[in-house]
Amino acid sequence: MEDQRRQVAEKDAAARRTTDAQVLEDAERLIAATLSRRSCRLNAPFAELVRIADEKREEHRRRVLGD
Repeated sequence: MEDQRRQVAEKDAAARRTTDAQVLEDAERLIAATLSRRSCRLNAPFAELVRIADEKREEHRRRVLGD
């Protein structure tokens, strides 16, 4: 019974890691597309979002690698 619970927990953790990575990838793509717009280049309103995305990516890397 305990072995089954551990397997389910490991499977759930792997699914969360995959989902987290996909969310970060999608966010980065969205930010890059918004920043590539000609009207946004002059004002660059999303600089803070890029910094936050970098922090989230680093946090995710630490969780996955166990640093």
